[in-house]
Amino acid sequence: MSALAGAMLCTAVPAFAADNPDAAQQQAAFPDNDIRGEAKTALLKEALALDLGLEENSGTIDETQRRKGLDLAEQAVTISADGLSSASEVAQARKKVKEAANKLFMSRMDSGAHIKFYIQRLTDYVLTPAANPTAKYPQEAIDSAVGKLKALDARVPIVGLEPEAYMQAYMEYLSIRIELDMQAYMGTYITAYIRTRDHVNAQIERTKDIDEDYSNLLEAFRTRSEILFSRMGAARGEAELAYIFNKMNASYFALTEAFYMLPELRDARLLLDSPRGNRPGQYPASAVGTLRREVNAAARALDQARMQDDVYKARKDLSSAVAEFRSRLIP
Repeated sequence: MSALAGAMLCTAVPAFAADNPDAAQQQAAFPDNDIRGEAKTALLKEALALDLGLEENSGTIDETQRRKGLDLAEQAVTISADGLSSASEVAQARKKVKEAANKLFMSRMDSGAHIKFYIQRLTDYVLTPAANPTAKYPQEAIDSAVGKLKALDARVPIVGLEPEAYMQAYMEYLSIRIELDMQAYMGTYITAYIRTRDHVNAQIERTKDIDEDYSNLLEAFRTRSEILFSRMGAARGEAELAYIFNKMNASYFALTEAFYMLPELRDARLLLDSPRGNRPGQYPASAVGTLRREVNAAARALDQARMQDDVYKARKDLSSAVAEFRSRLIP
């Protein structure tokens, strides 16, 4: 366990209690605070691992189930950060997170090939000096992670293990990544937030008088960023900071992808005014109705997007709907 994780175990509950007399009384009344502190830290890591795994496997997991998993991970992070969460609440949350991870990832655990791929990618593109120019991770943390990744890679054959064993190896890989983020510098997150915030504010000023859709999208992103940033001040440690920043970063990439989708959405709306009827050069009324439903669904998906892949999927679905609509033109 990292030094930071150890510090979290020692300080998470007492620090909360210092500012909350009721919590201080509860702390004195319950002798198992150290045990609960360990369980909460374990829950935090497991929730972060689930969230990370869902991001890595975006596009290969049913979207409805993936969103449920993301919601569960966020709820678990909240429980782990709540000084008044009971031992039973923490245990129940850990059980749900484990069950969700098994349900969502087990189907991919037929070999070790993808685990080795993730290990290689993390080693080559994150933990090398060229990929870590701003020293986001301390060298000690990098050395530790590389050692663990090499050991894991050596233990995991491409074939020959049961799915449960590959699942355990995958969760170990995710845990190594989470431990790494727990040792990142807080200043990295704050600096990145300020840079992103300033960029978005500039974009809002540039577009608010030009295109209402763009302006609304940027305003929504700025609001979400400010909410996430406000949570940084209450974060117990680097793991929560990493979680919050990753959500902010995902929102930013969703925003970038949305810029490409807005003109496509606007063009699709214009098609709704196409001539309807049964004559050549017209579209059946049913085709217009179908396209309208797809356009509305795309707009909702854009509003609810949490990450770039969410917008990409919405763009793909909208493109298919437009192509289908055009094919209904009566010759």
